[in-house]
Parts: sequence; structure tokens; C-alpha cells
Amino acid sequence: MKILAVVKLYAHKNKAGGELYLHHLLKELNKVHDVAVIVPSDTFYQTTFEGVYVVEDKDYKIYIDQADLIITQLDLSSEVNKYSIQKNKKIVNIFHGEFQEYFKPVLRTEKIIKIFNSNYVYHSCIQNCLIKGKTFIIYPYTPDYSQYATTDLQYRQFITFVNPSQSKGKDIFYNLVKKFPNKKFLLVEGGYYKHLQDIRYDLPNVMIQKSTNDMINDVYLKSKIVIQPSFVESYGMVASEARSFGIPAIINGKSKGLKENMGKLGLFGDNDDMKSYEKLIKLLDNRPTYILWSKLMLDQAEARLEEQQKQTDEFLNFLEKFNQKA
Repeated sequence: MKILAVVKLYAHKNKAGGELYLHHLLKELNKVHDVAVIVPSDTFYQTTFEGVYVVEDKDYKIYIDQADLIITQLDLSSEVNKYSIQKNKKIVNIFHGEFQEYFKPVLRTEKIIKIFNSNYVYHSCIQNCLIKGKTFIIYPYTPDYSQYATTDLQYRQFITFVNPSQSKGKDIFYNLVKKFPNKKFLLVEGGYYKHLQDIRYDLPNVMIQKSTNDMINDVYLKSKIVIQPSFVESYGMVASEARSFGIPAIINGKSKGLKENMGKLGLFGDNDDMKSYEKLIKLLDNRPTYILWSKLMLDQAEARLEEQQKQTDEFLNFLEKFNQKA
């Protein structure tokens, strides 16, 4: 089957959660199908990124005409869906966020297969709109980084925060920086929407890390703790990656997506109570406690990886039967 993903951004250039989610799914599909990605662009460019063929071209519609199955998400989805339906194509839409009014036409279209990246996102949609057609819940894939795990904190001294925007909880971070002047903090610039980021260069206990494609060496191998006090996350890539390294992640317990992601093992802060974050940071200063949480993180990461693979296999098996019937 010829499968085409049509998206505004893709992982060959943008390493944010949605792009990486799609890329992993396409790599799985690419094992048995002919997979390609088209990114609308005024200039023509083609490459192969980790085995997936990617084209940047102005007219994506001619590529849709040649495909058997169309996958889309986020910004371009409405436009791509409309044209693909006209061409009677099989369609998959991926949902990364809680219900928005413009989701309704897709959720109510029975022929569109729907993938949600968490139970939280699925229930947010189903509570606001009748969903028709086949649906799947597939958690975002996080690689197994356990080979890098260590409780030797000689070189992992930073409390790390990624993407200093309002929605990610940047005020929580800067308040913690002031509260703990003797601790080292690492502030990591987000991959895009830089105009929404508030990076302060005048804080002596904060090291700034520019946006990087090497999160392993530039970020996680330096981190003792990761904080993700986001007000809203559909799942939370940073917390997931930290967990896979055995790095304790302190999260906003009121963010439903983050809470589902981290489960019972979450170190839950409260964005309305700064002291909740302070207490958790102090708690992890105790070495036996830190070692315990690091192990719990690794155990949960392994379980999540198995769960994610089962969810992915369920979708792949359905798609194979779906193709055979067609």
C-alpha cells in the first residue's frame, strides 16, 4: 500500500512532539508499506530521513492522487481531509490536543480513521462530540535510554526545564531559580514558537542551552531532575524522555495529560502552590530517595514502551486487514 503523510512540519527539520510521534509511526509502517511524506513548500527539496522518504514541494495534491492512504495532523488536516475525501482516499487523522470546535467535522466523519495520543485527548473529544468510525489510542513512542541511566550525579547537577513559555510554566521555573540560588538550573530553548519564549540571560545559576537536535548529550546527560510544570499537555514528551533516562520528573499534577503519562509514579507539583515544587526538589536531595525514584522511573519507562508497542501493533494489524478488504 502506498501511504502518504501530508503535514506542515516534519521531524527531518522539526524535532517537537507531534513531528516525532508521526515519524515513529511512519517508520513502523515503512517496514511493510511504501511510505512517503510531503511538506508543502515554495521550493523543491527531497531527502530520506531515517528510512522515510520526505519531499518538500508546492503542490501536495498531485502526491495525494497517487497514494492509497493519507495521514495528516495538526495545521493542514482540514485542507488535506477535504481534498482526500473528494478523491475517495482512505484517511488517518492524528489528534495531539484536547477537543477544539474545528475537530467536529473530522470526528463525525466515519470514513476517517482517528488516532489519539492519550486517553485524556480521546475522552476530551468524546465528551464534546459524537465520534464515528474506527479509533485508536497510541501513546507517543519514547526510545529506551536506560543505557544512559546513572545515579552517579557528579556530572548530572542540573534541574532542567525545556521551552520557557507561559503555557509550559516558565514562571514556576523562574521562581524556583530564585528560591534555590545555590542550585544549578539548565534552561533549554524550545524548537519553535521562539517569539513566545522568555529566555533570561542575567541569572547566575542558570545555564542556557540553545535549541538542539542532540538532547541526549546537550540536555539529559547533564540533568539530575527535570521539571515540566506545563498547564496543559496532551501527554508530555519531556517527562517521558526523562523517565527513560531514569531522571525523576516533577510535573504539574493538574495537567491531565501529564498525570496520565506519569501515572501513580508522578512527582506532582501544583502550579498554584510554589512550595509543592520546592518540597519535591528538597525531597530528591536525599540520595536514597533519589535512587529509588530513578529506579521507579526506569521500570515505568519499560512498561510504557511495551504498552506503546502493543497499541501500535493493534493499529498496524487493523491497517493490514483494512487494506486486504479494499
